[in-house]
Amino acid sequence: TLGALQAGPNQHFLLEEAARTLGLNPTELEREFSSRRVGQRIPTDRRIPGQIDRPRAESRTSVARMQSNQDPTAVRLMRTERNLLLEILLNPALVARFHQQLGRLEYSDPHSELLWRFLEARFLTGNIWSGSELRGFDLPADTMQVFIQALMSRSAAPEESRPAEELNAVMEDLLLQHERHSIQKKIAEIRSRYDVADSVERSYLIEEEKRYTDDLQRINTRLRGGDPQRKEQGGHKT
Repeated sequence: TLGALQAGPNQHFLLEEAARTLGLNPTELEREFSSRRVGQRIPTDRRIPGQIDRPRAESRTSVARMQSNQDPTAVRLMRTERNLLLEILLNPALVARFHQQLGRLEYSDPHSELLWRFLEARFLTGNIWSGSELRGFDLPADTMQVFIQALMSRSAAPEESRPAEELNAVMEDLLLQHERHSIQKKIAEIRSRYDVADSVERSYLIEEEKRYTDDLQRINTRLRGGDPQRKEQGGHKT
């Protein structure tokens, strides 16, 4: 964990091991974690020209963090998106299979959206990464830290090589979970408007909620025999 890297007698060794695993510069990684302990921000120039607006990205990150602290559905969406991006980071071949679905997602997690746009640009230009490679990823420091932590958690429990069919099934389940959580969020937003809606708007909201509820039932049926919790109790938790 990040806490393990930030304290204790084995800090330097752990930092070197993490850097070696993730393909990062040990000195830069150590400086980054050291700066976090004293509340400093390391000056960086990690931009994708013409694609990433750093102030906007940081603002969206703060807003998303506040929302996720209050809304369980937002937390599930965030986890699902990060699991999706972690899968394609570790298995680049999945991008070709799921490019359209990933491109159509309405991302709620700014870190996941930034990483997706970066990986998509590399995929479209034929600049494919390998495994957990992060070296040269020109992304904001906080986005890098999110996925460094995710990769370290994954590497702490090594997995056997999975066949393409299994990887495809994992991605399909994660995409369905994302759709389910997105619909749950929309239903909650609709219900929050009932108290202030007039009779005409209320009728519209009732119809809209019914449509989303029907969609939700359809998705739950597809998720492991219709059990909406089964996938979350095993495999990828969202």
